[in-house]
Order: sequence, then structure tokens, then C-alpha cells
Amino acid sequence: MRSAIILAVMVFVSSVAYANTVNISPYTRISENVVTVATPGTAVPIMGDVGSFLTQKGIICASANDTGVIAIGGSGVTTKGGLILYPSSTDNTCVTLELNDFTKVYADSNVAGTSARALFLY
Repeated sequence: MRSAIILAVMVFVSSVAYANTVNISPYTRISENVVTVATPGTAVPIMGDVGSFLTQKGIICASANDTGVIAIGGSGVTTKGGLILYPSSTDNTCVTLELNDFTKVYADSNVAGTSARALFLY
């Protein structure tokens, strides 16, 4: 019998913490990564150095307070295409993808130093 992993997410609003519990079953492992686009127009793999394990679900978000947008797509993604994520200090945009190979997912930005955060479930 597999034991479920519970992920607690804390959201801070007006100095009051609210906790939401998310059951990630049937997944058994979590991994995270932050990827930074050093050169706009040059896509970088969203998994970075995390590895090439067979991930089933990934949640990718724009990092807070960045000045550029993040484009998510294949190895040739640019900010003129792909799925655009916008940064914000209060409510970042995220995308959830269900794939079996996240090594084929890339990020690009229109501003050097812009980053994306990713959480992988497998």
C-alpha cells in the first residue's frame, strides 16, 4: 500500500497565514527547480540540473518581482510564442502540465535574469 504524501502550502495575506493541504497522491516524490534565463532569446530546459526522471506533473510559475515575462514551450520557444507567464509581487501566473518527459520543456524570457520556479511530481 502506497502512503500518500501531503503538501502544505502557506499563503500569507495581510500578515495572516492560511494553510491549504493538497494531497499529491498517486505521486510519491516531489522535486523542485528554479531556472534563470541568462540570455533573452536562448531557451533553457525547465528541469535544469534536476535530472531526466519520468515526471507525471509539473507546475511552473513566473518568479515574483521579475521584470520580464517567461515563455514556456519546446526547445525553440520565444516570448513571441509559447505559453506566457507574467510575474507579480502578489499573484504569479502558473501553468500545470501533465507529461511523461519534462526534459522537452523549455523557458525563455524577454529580460536577462528572469526566472521560473517549477515543482515536479512523480
